[in-house]
Amino acid sequence: LANYIKYSIGKGINVYTPDVNLSTHKFKLYNDGLLMPINSVHSIGSLVAHKIMKERSNGAFKDFFDFKNRMSSDVNSRMLENLIGADFFASFNKSHAYLIQNVGSSFSSYINDEESIDDVVEFDYYKLKEDEYNALGFNLKYDVFQEYNKCKELYKATNPVDLALNKKVNVIGQIINCNCGVRAT
Repeated sequence: LANYIKYSIGKGINVYTPDVNLSTHKFKLYNDGLLMPINSVHSIGSLVAHKIMKERSNGAFKDFFDFKNRMSSDVNSRMLENLIGADFFASFNKSHAYLIQNVGSSFSSYINDEESIDDVVEFDYYKLKEDEYNALGFNLKYDVFQEYNKCKELYKATNPVDLALNKKVNVIGQIINCNCGVRAT
């Protein structure tokens, strides 16, 4: 699957992560590209995908807790975590950190905590990237090379093959680990 996704992206086809209220059990044409199926998420098989679609035929899921309540007999917490990692609930406009924090919560606790939604700090890029990889088996939204290309364009960075002596160039990079300290002088 990952190779087909990368091939599609390489051919200029946009590929979108699965969506709670739009995805089916197979790839679907969506906007200017392809919408991934529900069962492309690890731990979500065809049976669960069909149960989600069947329940959705009773009305779109309104929010994360509506999904949890309506799917409680078919979707366990591990499945919820993978769906969150795959950005399945993006249309609800809640952070991954908020959703993960509420995997075990009931609807009544959601109502009581509504004021504190903005207090939940989103996970950092690397946690989101790792969760997406664990959920899909590859990175789509949190692909380092896509971010690199955006930064390269934004900062007008020079391609390494275009480097020449005595020429001013712009270079971008990524610091993976930094052991910083303050030294007294």
